[in-house]
Amino acid sequence: MAAGPVLAGVLLDHFWWGSVFLVNVPIVALALAGIVLLVPNFRSAAVRPLNPGGMLLSISGLAALAYGLIRAGQVGAWSRPDAWAPIAAGLVLLAAFVLVEARTKEPTHWATRR
Repeated sequence: MAAGPVLAGVLLDHFWWGSVFLVNVPIVALALAGIVLLVPNFRSAAVRPLNPGGMLLSISGLAALAYGLIRAGQVGAWSRPDAWAPIAAGLVLLAAFVLVEARTKEPTHWATRR
């Protein structure tokens, strides 16, 4: 992590400012090639239907929870309603997600991994 600012300074001294963004292109290309060559395909042969209820509950629950935590950090107080209300709503939505997925015939894929 310490090499990042030093390398950025060297690039800015010797090249144009956009070079700090282009330095990552070879690294990303190498990582993508490694993924294609080394990571096996674990895709299931069975096609499963989408679960819009589960998706909506999980996305909205995680979004409300994240917003509440961020808001609590911004205002510096956990006791304010604009901080704890989204956190509570997010936890309720995530609990509803767990209950719905436990009773669904074909739950969301990641919930069924062993």
